[in-house]
Formats: sequence, structure tokens, C-alpha cells
Amino acid sequence: LPNGSRVRATFPFAGVIDGFLTFDRLEFFLFPLYVRSERDGRTTWHWLFPCFSYSESDDGVAWRAWPLVGHDVREERYDRWFFLWPIFQFQRNERRLGPEKEELSWTIFPLFGRTEQGTFHSTTVLWPFFGYSEDPASGFRSLDLPWPLVSFQDPGTSGRAHRDAAYMLLPN
Repeated sequence: LPNGSRVRATFPFAGVIDGFLTFDRLEFFLFPLYVRSERDGRTTWHWLFPCFSYSESDDGVAWRAWPLVGHDVREERYDRWFFLWPIFQFQRNERRLGPEKEELSWTIFPLFGRTEQGTFHSTTVLWPFFGYSEDPASGFRSLDLPWPLVSFQDPGTSGRAHRDAAYMLLPN
């Protein structure tokens, strides 16, 4: 290959591929029975891809028995869980910023979702149709009833765009 990487593979039987798409290295045997991938210092082992996996890196581990349950944690970055994917999800993001600035998000898809980060909070009901977001510190507020037909946004001092939209669906 032009970039000097090597391919030694007979897909789906067995193989090793260096520099494929976003992966540093892929190894597989009787795909999807077994796959091992390396990307950006993280190694992941898959069995019956994509159902079962385990990942390791210097800053965290991840595992999943998809779609039943999974957990992915990276120190100072995030801690993410799912149960019965995509229905139940819980995330703590931007952990390096400390408890007052980290993002906390949870979802019971598509019925209800909540996100909080600092003074900002957002709630969605029957995603993506109904939602309310606000940040009292900047004066930002956003309301969707139901999106995209009725949507209002007051940027406050946040620098976001001002938006007022109400589309009427009337018969001819």
C-alpha cells in the first residue's frame, strides 16, 4: 500500500490489516467470531462482533454485552453506561473540569432525557419533538413545542443565535 502498511487477510476467514480506515491495526479470525482492534492506544477484543467486547487503554477500560449492558470509562474524560441500548443511557462527561462543570446526562429513549452542566440544564420529552433548555448564568433559553414546527430561542449573553419559528400547517 502507498502508506507502507501491510495487508495479510482473506476476509472473512483470517487476517491482519495495518492502517485500515481509522484503525491502527485490525486482526480477525472467522469474522464476526473474533476481532481485535487497536486505535489511538486502545485495544479492543470483540467476540461475536459487535455483541461482546472488552477494551483497555492507559486511561480506562470498557466492556459490553450489547444490547443488554455496557460500560465505558476514561479517566478525566467520561464514564458512560447503557442498559437495553438505546433505551437507558447514563453519562458523566468532561470529568476533568470537576464536579461543578462536568456534564451529567441520562436518557430513557425516546420518552425523557435530562442534561446538566454547571448552570445549564436541558430536558427533552418524546425526543426530538419537545424540549426546554436554559442557562440562568447567561440568560440562554430554548423551547421546542413541537420541534421543528414551533421553536423559540433567546440567546441571552451566550452568543448563540436568536430564533423564533412557528410554522402553521393549514389545509388549502
